[in-house]
Amino acid sequence: MSSTRADILDDEIVDVLKPGRVTLVGTYSLTRIGDGSVVKSGSRSVTSLVDVGNQEFAKLRAYRDAENRAGRELAEFIRADIATALGR
Repeated sequence: MSSTRADILDDEIVDVLKPGRVTLVGTYSLTRIGDGSVVKSGSRSVTSLVDVGNQEFAKLRAYRDAENRAGRELAEFIRADIATALGR
């Protein structure tokens, strides 16, 4: 898993909320225990949008909430990939 944060607009003059985004990338590998062969491997990414304020605590909380949302969505994608591989 890796996470990156980025501002969408690079404008330091704005006194209100600035739009940003959090991108989570997850890489996984499903391995058969019996012979060690890889059944399914892959990488998925999810981007979650966030409004970032000027207050430091609010900014950290907004990014954490965005990471949590992206993490739940990423888990669903990976779960679906694994279910498809096991269904074959």
